Parts: sequence; structure tokens; C-alpha cells
Amino acid sequence: MLQAQIESVSEKITPRKLLLISCSATKRDLKDQPALQVYDGPSYRIIRKYPTDKIDILILSAKYGLIFANHKISVYEQKMNDHIAQEMKNQTTDRLVSILQSSTYSEIYIELGKTYRNAIGFDNPLFKELNIKYGYGTIGVRLHNLKMWLASVTS
Repeated sequence: MLQAQIESVSEKITPRKLLLISCSATKRDLKDQPALQVYDGPSYRIIRKYPTDKIDILILSAKYGLIFANHKISVYEQKMNDHIAQEMKNQTTDRLVSILQSSTYSEIYIELGKTYRNAIGFDNPLFKELNIKYGYGTIGVRLHNLKMWLASVTS
């Protein structure tokens, strides 16, 4: 009993990890399901292979904005472009800053392409204070790095 209480307290004070990822053009034909289950691009197939109870996942969607992975969505067709990124930038940045200020993340992994990165104001001073790792390179390198990061934070 005492061990369970200690583990419960430990989970509450142990800083979590955060994955920030873009939505996917490839989607499963699901209605009103968690975004993590609807999006079906290569990154999502990798993420679903790992336990996600130790990390929070934020998804930047062209349609829904910045949502948590458990946010229920349905299939849609809306591609992120520069115009949409600029339109949502202030709202997306404010939401992300609010999330980061209300949580304790020991590490943040950002896997966003250029257009999606433009939808967040990374010039905000808060981002300079955080332990952020960015995905980089070709798609193969990015997927490998995502897999290695997930393996390291979920074990």
C-alpha cells in the first residue's frame, strides 16, 4: 500500500516529456476518435508502437490547431500552408505557452516540418529556457530519431 502511494506521488512530481508533432495527411477512416488513432502517417505508426503513458503528445493540425493526442477528431482534408500557419500562429503560440507554463516538462521533442514550425512563435523567450530537441534531416533520419527518442523516454 505504501509503495503504491509513493509511486502515485512520484508520478505527480516527476517531470513528464512532451512530443510536439504535426498532423498527417494519411488518416484512418475513423469518426470521433482520438487524434493519435486517426492520423496514420509513418510517425504515427511509430508512436503507436510505444507506451505513451509517460509522455504527453501535442499535435499541430491544420484544421484543429494545437490539440492533445486524445482529442477526438474525424477524418478531414485540410493541408497546412503558409497562409494557415500565419493565421493560427498567435493562437497556437499562446496555447503552447499556456500548456508549458502549467506543466513541468523535463524534455520536449519537436517534430515539425518548416510550414508547421511557422505556425508557432518559437521566438517567445520561454522556449529559450526549455530543454528542446528538434527533429531534423531527411524523412528517414527524422523517423529514426523519433523512434530513438520514444525508446529512450518510454523505457
